[in-house]
Amino acid sequence: MSLVYIGLALVVIGFAVALIAALLPVFTIAFQQPVRVYNVTGGVGGCMLLFFIPICFGFGPQLFIWPLVIVALVLAIVVIVVGYMVYRWSARVAREWKKEYA
Repeated sequence: MSLVYIGLALVVIGFAVALIAALLPVFTIAFQQPVRVYNVTGGVGGCMLLFFIPICFGFGPQLFIWPLVIVALVLAIVVIVVGYMVYRWSARVAREWKKEYA
């Protein structure tokens, strides 16, 4: 099987997952039972990495948010460090390849 077909299959699978994720709330609302009200408190936090700039957010009581945002920031820093390590490794391999084949 050619790498082109594998890449094309991954793209199609990605679009299918995105389509299912977009349509899932519509179907869950349509088949949902009447809502029961519970007294639940919680929070949510996340971090989006735009190149090397982490954009973190959180919602809920402050007691729950700060640990989530701190974990998200730590994960963003880990992604930056791993990206830098991969860059350094690829630059070293490129220099070795250039010496060997040039």
